[in-house]
Amino acid sequence: MEGLKELSERWKRMPADEAQEFYDREVFPRVLDEVVPRERAKMGLSGDEAGYEVMVLPLGTSPEPLIISLAVWRPRRVLLLPTAQSRPLVERVRREAGLSEEQVDVREVLPNDPLPLYTEIRNAYQRWGRPDRGAVDITGGTKVMAAGSGMAASALKFDVVYVWGKERYLEQYRHPEPGTEKVMRIENPLSVLGDLDFQAACAMAERHDYGGARCIMDELARKVPGEGALVYGIWARLGRAYEAWDLLQVGRAAQELEALEAGLDQHWRLPYLARLTSRREQLRAQRAAVVLLAQRLPVQAAALPVADLADAQLMCAVIGTLYQAALRREAAGRLDMAALLWYRLLEVLEQSRLAALGLDTAKPDYAALAKQLGRTLEDLLAAYNVQRQGMDLSPMEALPDPVDLVAGYLLLAAVGQPLVLRLNSLREQTSQRNFSIYAHGYSFVSEKNLRTFRSLAEEVLGRYLTAVGIEAARLEELAFVPWGD
Repeated sequence: MEGLKELSERWKRMPADEAQEFYDREVFPRVLDEVVPRERAKMGLSGDEAGYEVMVLPLGTSPEPLIISLAVWRPRRVLLLPTAQSRPLVERVRREAGLSEEQVDVREVLPNDPLPLYTEIRNAYQRWGRPDRGAVDITGGTKVMAAGSGMAASALKFDVVYVWGKERYLEQYRHPEPGTEKVMRIENPLSVLGDLDFQAACAMAERHDYGGARCIMDELARKVPGEGALVYGIWARLGRAYEAWDLLQVGRAAQELEALEAGLDQHWRLPYLARLTSRREQLRAQRAAVVLLAQRLPVQAAALPVADLADAQLMCAVIGTLYQAALRREAAGRLDMAALLWYRLLEVLEQSRLAALGLDTAKPDYAALAKQLGRTLEDLLAAYNVQRQGMDLSPMEALPDPVDLVAGYLLLAAVGQPLVLRLNSLREQTSQRNFSIYAHGYSFVSEKNLRTFRSLAEEVLGRYLTAVGIEAARLEELAFVPWGD
């Protein structure tokens, strides 16, 4: 049997009116036999493995490169985009590429108008269920069709592939030297330009849009080759961790921060990781905090035990989470949500200090509290009413049950452990918060009111930290690390 080289030499010696038929019948099948296994191996494909789930291919008047491409990549679904002139070649492409009729969608487009081409690619993408793994072959069709297909590939995050035959192209025969055809995957520009998307992701994170930043980093990690994929993958981990923590999905946040730490252990020398490497201690403290929250906070709807509310380490993680979340919401301009978080922080501080005295604000046992303090119930009620009178409130006949926020701070003052020196200010500020549309009313929180409320909350927080012996730096460790320079 003649080899490809001998067949090629016979083909070149033939008259022009016989050469094309001989090429189609004898030479090109041998080209496929030689080129396809070689190129599949080069692309790391074995057996019947599909290189892509779907492929889009504009079809011009030279079908052979597309047949080679399809035979190499073996996609499961194909969109062929012929012009009116190349439409008769569709069946040959399908047959010689070994595709069934069910695998191939055919949509005719115009040679010099990209809009119908975009429409057909979009429609196929939606018919196919918006696949992740796809490619566009830009070998065939007019220059407009090739350029338009490439731009569509970029929009869909598909790879761009090409069959190269110009290295030894035989102009007089209008074919490459048989057997020299090569399948190429065009390098994604993100390998060079990914830093621009990286900067965009960092800008989103600086606006506290960690989900958006994570999406960009995930895409970069998937598309950029080599070390870049490792770097962007580690940043994507941080985005997922902060996104989860912001949603109070602390278990997932702990897993992502643990994986992030492992990635930094292995790849800390790579570019773009210096910012994270310099924050290793802070990231470790954050992982420890979310691990503690995941382990100790109830999964189901349930009150936290008094012993846990009195646990300074656990409460540091809870308070730090609320405190930093409130600051992020305020920085993002979400003032009403920030007010809710400052209010919740005040509740937690009051509940934790009363828990340290053994009092559960949901089911207060005042007899036990009075005994612990060496006082009588009557003394406790009298001291509580003194605090009420200082706020121009009428005395109570019994101690509050359950204990709301203001009542809790009155109790702390009554037992000599005040966290608020301006109880009237506390009542006024919490009352204003209650009128928020996110609380019980229909008004909006102004910047001025929020600043006043935050100042009060931070004053109470400072007194709490002093009382329980926690350094303020512990809360600062739980601030999300900055992504920008």
